[in-house]
Amino acid sequence: MDRISAIIVGAHTVISVFGGAITVFAYRAYTRTRSKQLKALAVAFGVCTVGTLVSLGGHQLGLLALLEAVALQSLAIAAGFVLLAYSLQTGYSATSPTGHSTR
Repeated sequence: MDRISAIIVGAHTVISVFGGAITVFAYRAYTRTRSKQLKALAVAFGVCTVGTLVSLGGHQLGLLALLEAVALQSLAIAAGFVLLAYSLQTGYSATSPTGHSTR
């Protein structure tokens, strides 16, 4: 394995470990609260993490060229970011705890 491949594998490993942990934490929070925002957050991080794992695995197993793996990972991260934005906007209310508009 050359130096660049080792860096890519190392970075993907960190992304997979911490992305997986964040996904689990968000899912646990969702199961406690049944908040659709937390469910969308868990799915968003899950999509990013799984996309990273699949692209790395596909490349390391020789099923995907490097450029194809990068394209797959980019698509997964783009989809995850769309879901992340959705999770942050879903159920947003611009009212204060007293019920008055904050705008």
